Amino acid sequence: MSELSTEKQLGKFRVRCPNCSKLYEVSEGDIQSHTPQFDCISCSSRFSFAYPVTNPMSVATYLVQASPEMEEARTFQQELEAQSFAALQQEIEDSAEKTSTQACPKCGAINEKKNSECYSCHVIFARLEQLPLDPTLKAQPSLVRKWKNLIMNFDNLSLHDDFLKSCHQLDALRFAILKYEELKSAQGGSDDVCERMIFKAHGLLQVTLTSKADGDLRFAQKPTVPRKKWHKYVLWGPLSLSLLMILTGYFSLSLRNLVGAGVAVALLTFGLILFWKGRISLSDFY
Repeated sequence: MSELSTEKQLGKFRVRCPNCSKLYEVSEGDIQSHTPQFDCISCSSRFSFAYPVTNPMSVATYLVQASPEMEEARTFQQELEAQSFAALQQEIEDSAEKTSTQACPKCGAINEKKNSECYSCHVIFARLEQLPLDPTLKAQPSLVRKWKNLIMNFDNLSLHDDFLKSCHQLDALRFAILKYEELKSAQGGSDDVCERMIFKAHGLLQVTLTSKADGDLRFAQKPTVPRKKWHKYVLWGPLSLSLLMILTGYFSLSLRNLVGAGVAVALLTFGLILFWKGRISLSDFY
């Protein structure tokens, strides 16, 4: 076999290496087999074709033996595919294991999804999921966090007492009653701790309502103190300054950073006003 010649000669045809596509010209006089084999000088692969050829203009060749580099690349590719397949299988198994379990909303125990109730505290999952939500009943963030902490440590009775005390101080005993009623329903309608806390909450609520009706000094409205003149300057001074900073930064390209600073001053002013009026407290942030 000789390399490609620029002129097409009689009794010769062209074949390509199936590995690197190098073109060769073969003389029919050199062929002595129905499946002649040739070694490619470019990629060291061995290829062959069926002789006699049916179409000398397009001879179909096939690989008999690949080059060592090609075998190494193929082995490396197979190893990569095997590792990728193993990683995919492990990921599928881990995902299936995670999706087949669920955490109990009350005690946090891990249960299988097919279980209808928690093996630890015996709460019924279906009733817990079907509990109606009351969007009109609101509570401060500190109470919501205390309730979540209470659920995770339900057997700690001191957390229950602290939760009721906080609800009593913030006039949110109805929120406590609703949460305990929901948890009691999820337990199947019977839970000693929930019933005890509901009874305490109703007692505190009754005492609060009675004290308000009887004119208890704790619930008496304090007389409104006339606002001092300097109070309005404390309010409008920072707001005017923030507005001036925003306008200056908006109309001046060199002072554009004043826009953000003005917005920050305005937000800080509103936050301090809410804090002074008692709308928010430090306990709402931790």
